[in-house]
Amino acid sequence: MHFLKTPSPSLNSDRWCKLQRMCALMLVTFLLVSGCGDNRIDAPPGQGPPASQTSIPPTAPAAQAAATQTSQRLVKGRFNVGDHQLYIQCSGTGTPVVVLEAGWDDDSETWDLVQPAVAEHTRVCAYDRAGLGRSGDGAEPTAMRPVVEQLNSLLEEAGVEGPYILVGHSWGGLLMRLFTDIYPEMVNGLILVDSAHPDMYRRNLSALPPAAPDDSESLRSYRDWFTSAIDDPVMEMDPALMEPGSLGDLPLFVLTDPEKQRAEDFPIELSQAFDKHWLEMQGELLKLSSASHQVFAEKSEHFIQRDQPELVIDAILQLILQTPPATPTTSSSATAAEQTDTESHEQPGDFLVPEPRPRILFIGNSYTAFNNLPEMFNDLVHSGSIEADVEQSVGGGWSLSNHITSGVTEKKINQGDWDYVILQEQSVVNNPEIGMYPAVRTLHEQIAEAGGETILFMTWGRRDGLPAAGYPDYETMQAQVQDTYQEIARELDLTIAPVGVAWQNVHAQDPGFDLWHPDGSHPSLHGTYLAASVFY
Repeated sequence: MHFLKTPSPSLNSDRWCKLQRMCALMLVTFLLVSGCGDNRIDAPPGQGPPASQTSIPPTAPAAQAAATQTSQRLVKGRFNVGDHQLYIQCSGTGTPVVVLEAGWDDDSETWDLVQPAVAEHTRVCAYDRAGLGRSGDGAEPTAMRPVVEQLNSLLEEAGVEGPYILVGHSWGGLLMRLFTDIYPEMVNGLILVDSAHPDMYRRNLSALPPAAPDDSESLRSYRDWFTSAIDDPVMEMDPALMEPGSLGDLPLFVLTDPEKQRAEDFPIELSQAFDKHWLEMQGELLKLSSASHQVFAEKSEHFIQRDQPELVIDAILQLILQTPPATPTTSSSATAAEQTDTESHEQPGDFLVPEPRPRILFIGNSYTAFNNLPEMFNDLVHSGSIEADVEQSVGGGWSLSNHITSGVTEKKINQGDWDYVILQEQSVVNNPEIGMYPAVRTLHEQIAEAGGETILFMTWGRRDGLPAAGYPDYETMQAQVQDTYQEIARELDLTIAPVGVAWQNVHAQDPGFDLWHPDGSHPSLHGTYLAASVFY
C-alpha cells in the first residue's frame, strides 16, 4: 500500500496536501475480503511509507485541464456569417470540440446545464441560429443544408477548429446528422438527444383516425400540425442518410425519452401509438452506426438536457474518452542512452526478463469516466515505478446489467487477459436483488472464466441524498450503498475497494472539502483523486 504525501505541482498545493494527508489517515486498511472477521469496512488510522519511498505523480490530463480553467480562452459574441450575425459562446480547452445544436425555435440557453460541466473536460460551444436568442434578425429556415453550412462558417469565423463531437436536440439532431454527412472528416462522434426523425409526421398522421365532429381539441391540433408539417422542406433529408450503417462505425449515442406527456383530452390509445412510433424511429437512428449506444431517459420529458443533463454529459464524456490521445515518442538519443545503460549491465549468459505488467479493466459509467479515473489511477501507478495496462469499458448512465446486455463488455473481458476487473454499479440501487446482484454474479463468472479477479468499486452517496428515491440525505444513501456492496461481496467472496468509505471519512474530517462535482453526484477532481488513491 502506497500513500502520496507530496502534492502535484500543477494543482493547489494546500488542497492537495490536505487530501493526501486524509488519504494517509483513512486508507491504510482499505480492502475488504468477504469472510474476514465480521465484514465491516473500517479505516483505522495508519502511517504512510517513509518520505523517501514517495514520489510526485505526474498530473493527469484531466487534472491539468481543471488547473488551467482560469486561463481558458472564452469565445463569446456575434460573428458575421453571410447576411446574418450569429451568436456563439465557447468555453473550456482541449479537443475534440463539442458543438451543441438546439431544437426548432430554441436557442443556446437550452444547454445551460450541460455546457459548464463539459467545459471542465474539453472545449464546448453553443450557438443561436439566425433569428433566435442573441443572434441577429433572420427568417425561419426553409431547408436544413443552409443552416448546417452557416454553422460551419460560424465555427470558422470564431476560430473553432475540429475535430468535433456533435450534439443535437430534436430538430437539431437532424442538422447534426447532415453536418456529419457534409463534413465527415471533421466529426469524431455524434449524440442525438431525443432527436427528430424525417418521417415522424407522416407516421403519426397515419395513426390518427378520420376527423370527426367530437374530436378533442388536442386531437384536432395534432392533426392540423402533422398535416401542415408532413411536406415541410425543413424536414426533407436524403433518404440515404437514414439508411442503416450510413454512419459506418462513427461513435453514436441516441438518448431517448420513451414516453411523452400529452394533453389530458388526447386519447390514451393514440398516445401509446405515438410512443410506439417514436421508439421505432429512435431504433432506426441507433442503426445508423455499428458503434451506437442507446440511453433511455426514464425521468425526462423531451428536453433531456434540462431534465436529466447528466445523461447528456455522460454521453459526451464517453465520446471524449474514445478519442485516442497522441502517442508520446521517445527521442533517438534517449533510446540510445537507455540501450547503452542496459548493455553496460548485461553479462554474457544473462537473460533480461521483464517484470509482468498487471492488466486492469474498469467497468462502469460516468462515475468512472468523470475526470478519467482509470487514467489518473494509471498515472499514480506509474509514479510508483510500476508499469500497468489500464483500460475501461464505460457507458453513460449504464448499470452493470446494461454492460451484460450490450455484449461489448463481455467481449472485452474475454479478449483482454485481465488480472483485475473492477465493477462499478449505478449510484442508485434500490432493488439490488433484481438488477445489481444478478449482474455481478454473471460478470464475476465471466471474469473468473477469463482468468481474472473481480474487485467491486464501492461508490459514494450523493451530497444531498436523493429524497425522490427514499434517501433524505447523504448519510442514509451512503449506508445503503455500503450495505449493498458488502452483501454481494460476502456471497461471492469478493474484494471491495471502499472508495465510498474513504469518501465518508474525508467528508467527516472536513465537510467543506469539495469531493463532489457541482451537480452533487459525480466526483470533483479531488473526488476522483481520492478514488484513484484507494485503488492505488
